[in-house]
Amino acid sequence: MNCQYCLGRLDDATCIVWSVSYISPTEFLEEIARALADWAYSGGVVFDLLLANGQASNRFVGARFDGRDFDRASFVVISQNLDTLKHVSLRFYHSHPEMLENSVLPKTTQFLIRKNICV
Repeated sequence: MNCQYCLGRLDDATCIVWSVSYISPTEFLEEIARALADWAYSGGVVFDLLLANGQASNRFVGARFDGRDFDRASFVVISQNLDTLKHVSLRFYHSHPEMLENSVLPKTTQFLIRKNICV
């Protein structure tokens, strides 16, 4: 796991990038692109910015990756299938509770995640 973000797979067609602190992983797009290229990956990428943006409407952002770089014009706020994304991310953050401390999340939201309650 990188110290600025964490990469994973949602399914065969989509990768996910989780924030691991209050610093948005979108600040590290070049590094993420290199990591995805090392995986020989091409397709959709979802960014979960929970620890950086909190539960704001721009928590989930999607983009296309062409195998070498991100299509900068493809970045959009995701507003559909949020329940699925939230449950996937709950599993991730519940298994990495130490990351919650270095986030913008209020203590109450951190508590819910530690108790495995979807936010």
